[in-house]
Amino acid sequence: MDTNLIRCYQIIGLSEDAGIEDVELSYQRLTQKIHQGLIPWDQSKEILWAHDYLLNFLKAEHVPDRSEGLSPEALRSPSQTDPPRQTISPDATRSRVVDSSDRPSSRSLRLPLLIATLLILVALAAGLAYFGRPFVMIASAPKGDLDSASIIKRIKPSIVTIHVGSSGTGSGFVVDKQGYIVTNAHVMREKTATAIFSDGFQTDVNLVMLDEQRDFALIKATANRIYEPLRLGDSARCAEGDTVIAAGAPFNLDFSFTKGIISSTRRTVPFLQGEIIQTDAAINPGNSGGPLVNTRGEVVGINFLKLANVAIEGIGFAIAINDVRPYIEKKAQMSDAELNQAMARETKKLEELTQMPTDEINRMKDRAIEEQWERERRRRELNEKVEAANRDIQEQKEKIERRLQDEAAERKKRSQEMAEARNKALSDCLQNATNQYQWTWNDYCRKNNQQDSCSLPYNMASLLEQRLGQMRNECYRVNSP
Repeated sequence: MDTNLIRCYQIIGLSEDAGIEDVELSYQRLTQKIHQGLIPWDQSKEILWAHDYLLNFLKAEHVPDRSEGLSPEALRSPSQTDPPRQTISPDATRSRVVDSSDRPSSRSLRLPLLIATLLILVALAAGLAYFGRPFVMIASAPKGDLDSASIIKRIKPSIVTIHVGSSGTGSGFVVDKQGYIVTNAHVMREKTATAIFSDGFQTDVNLVMLDEQRDFALIKATANRIYEPLRLGDSARCAEGDTVIAAGAPFNLDFSFTKGIISSTRRTVPFLQGEIIQTDAAINPGNSGGPLVNTRGEVVGINFLKLANVAIEGIGFAIAINDVRPYIEKKAQMSDAELNQAMARETKKLEELTQMPTDEINRMKDRAIEEQWERERRRRELNEKVEAANRDIQEQKEKIERRLQDEAAERKKRSQEMAEARNKALSDCLQNATNQYQWTWNDYCRKNNQQDSCSLPYNMASLLEQRLGQMRNECYRVNSP
């Protein structure tokens, strides 16, 4: 088990054999403590990260979920503000080793293999349907980046301006062909409103659900019409420096578009849950609820806030789309009582924010900026330490590789020298055996007053040949590696 998993279990407060149900229940308990102010916001971010990391791991590993026998009410938090996050995890494939002695013939395997291949294709398609996103959001995803004009032309028909009685104007965007529209909770002060499209078409909209903790609201158009939805991107893949476009109706200037970059991907706001994307694309009153779109025309965030001050410029925020994706995909209709309670909580939160003294608001903004700078400073320090550690590791690796190469070269050299010495000793030994054989033969000839290399009796010649073979075998035995 890697260190990240161990750390995530420690943050959530669970043992390493916990399942998805245990992770969800522990996360809900910790979330309630966060709402009660018992856990600092910095620690809450770690809790959110640990929750998502564990869910991704457990679902990828197909860990059995012991919550299947529980009712939805048993797993739902009282405030219903923390729906389970849907994650996309790759299918884990495992192969089974078959003993070669038990394998059937290739002819008998053809039909089963064909059937198995078809089953695998069906399983992959089912897995994609289960773990993937709704078809209407990914079926026609564009390939590659688009220029700004093409992006605006693509997304403009899906942007709406929302008029909510006398409460003011906000923005929204279509996410479903049936007319479901996403906006901010603080835009929807009432259960009904009017949505205006770029082609001039107007329709009444009704509030479907509202989550004041994430400043998210889902509404639905009443007019029977085929609507053009925007594709949802993956906010987890956003990176600092990515180009984005913010759309909406700032100061009643309908269907305005501003361009900028992502300044940070994981900010936190004291009065809001979830991850926040910071951007320098201009966001102003009326932009609330509009989409933040990447260069592929996909929604990665929902615009909701900017910091305004004489000394502040280009600091806007958007809700990460992954944090509200479950709401968009489920499209669950809240009851009138639930809507009234959620709207009352949203109104109370807005009143508390508007009643805060200007100095306190400015201090909160300054504190948020200082915290962001401090996080950036710590992140840079951590990156520098990681880079230094990587350099040290690389240097150590190169030293070890050089040492191993030198040792291998030295061993090879010694082996060559030993082989050459053995070959020379063997050659000398064989030559000595041959010389001894010839000398003995000639010596016998001389004793019998004959010339060298004379003919010997058969038994004498056989004896000398036998001794020569023995000496040669001894040479090979002694000088073998």
